[in-house]
Amino acid sequence: MPPQIILVVGPYRSGTDDDSVKLAANVAAMMDASLVLVRAGHLPVLGEWPA
Repeated sequence: MPPQIILVVGPYRSGTDDDSVKLAANVAAMMDASLVLVRAGHLPVLGEWPA
């Protein structure tokens, strides 16, 4: 499969009540998924980056 640009999305603020620890945990989960994609040769883009 050729390299692809893949949008990684997930809950960012949902269910966090703007708690910075919960927000960071959500971002960390998306970053973990992104790392798997990078290692597979793809370019991940998190949904918050273009925003």
